[in-house]
Amino acid sequence: MNYYSQFIDMAHAYKIPIYFYGIGIGPFKEKAAEEYAITLLRKGEMIAVRDPNSFQFVKKHIDNEKISLITDPAMCLKAVPPERRKQILKKEKLPSNYKLVGICLRPWFFKGKKEQELLKKIGQVGEELYKQYNVRFVLIPFSQYQGDITLMKRVKQYLPKGSSYFINPKNKSSKYIQGLCSSLSLMIGMRLHSLILAASQNVPVIGLSYDPKVNHFMRSIKQEQFLFSYNTVTNKQLLESAQLILNGDINKENYISTIQNMKQKCLAKLSEA
Repeated sequence: MNYYSQFIDMAHAYKIPIYFYGIGIGPFKEKAAEEYAITLLRKGEMIAVRDPNSFQFVKKHIDNEKISLITDPAMCLKAVPPERRKQILKKEKLPSNYKLVGICLRPWFFKGKKEQELLKKIGQVGEELYKQYNVRFVLIPFSQYQGDITLMKRVKQYLPKGSSYFINPKNKSSKYIQGLCSSLSLMIGMRLHSLILAASQNVPVIGLSYDPKVNHFMRSIKQEQFLFSYNTVTNKQLLESAQLILNGDINKENYISTIQNMKQKCLAKLSEA
């Protein structure tokens, strides 16, 4: 939070209008962090949040009429052209003749045994998918923080040898990562924007929830059947969900229609901003 707050404080000091757009609030590990966030939010002239919990939080703590609930703006990113997608695959040395399954985990309140349990589940399910579909795994940290990078490198150790490709997130734009996501057959994601960028490209997703904002997004795209808690999901749930998707046993037309409707609403809100 300190990284972002310096820009807010600087703008406020110079009396530059501050607009919070497409943000999520929390979760907070400490009460002090929550109080600091409220202090920052009070400096905004307009606040547009992306999930109901954030909306309720802001309405409760901030006396501001210009508070709204919107779709995450990342849903509005334009599709990456096919030629550019090919270039990205080539640059990352990803095969174009296999189905690609994206994986994006994040460090959270689990360490040691809990973390190892999740990695084992991913590895065991990955091994089955590798055997059944000959897929390749694309490991994408959705943050440049070292914790994400270290965790995703550990995932590689649990997957079949030679089946996975680690993507270094440093100096990668959102459009570049979006291009990677658009080439996937499936994204198994814990970080919210791994799910958003994949879904925005009509890629099916399995959400591993660590926070209500993930639940909200999966419900908003009508994919509750593929929503699980990161600390209680079973191998059976993960494997059967991935099989349904990779076998094509989902209503892709309805999925795409839902995504397109969300994009239209998102673009309409952007034009109002």
